[in-house]
Amino acid sequence: MKNKIIIGLLVLGALIGAGFIVWGSNSSTTSDFGAEPTYQADRLVLQGSDGDVSIADIYKLTSDRLPENTIIFLKDPDFEVMYSPETQGFAITALARDLKSVASRAESKLVQTLDISTEQACTLDIWISVPYSINPDLSGRQYKLPSCS
Repeated sequence: MKNKIIIGLLVLGALIGAGFIVWGSNSSTTSDFGAEPTYQADRLVLQGSDGDVSIADIYKLTSDRLPENTIIFLKDPDFEVMYSPETQGFAITALARDLKSVASRAESKLVQTLDISTEQACTLDIWISVPYSINPDLSGRQYKLPSCS
């Protein structure tokens, strides 16, 4: 029974995160970010707010593909991270109630996985969301990475 609940929460988190990516693609915060990423050697080149940012090829990390080539490339018991090439945006879905702790761990893991600095991460379109089922008080909003606030 406990496994069914965990799987249900993961699926719900993935759906909510995908919704935030799609919703975010229509917001003014993503209008500054342009075309789909390009490759340079074994890295993806994304457009950050301060210029190009070269990240590790996250497509090599997963086979979990959602519509429009969106991928889930980081999974942790407390969070998932998705990437949408259409918006060049990252959505972190918190799967635990303690947003401060989850956000800090997710930021650290994301920066390490992308092989970039925290400063570079702050120039990318990265948002943290909390599903209603996890914490109703914090749901329905998008949060920045802790180092970028």
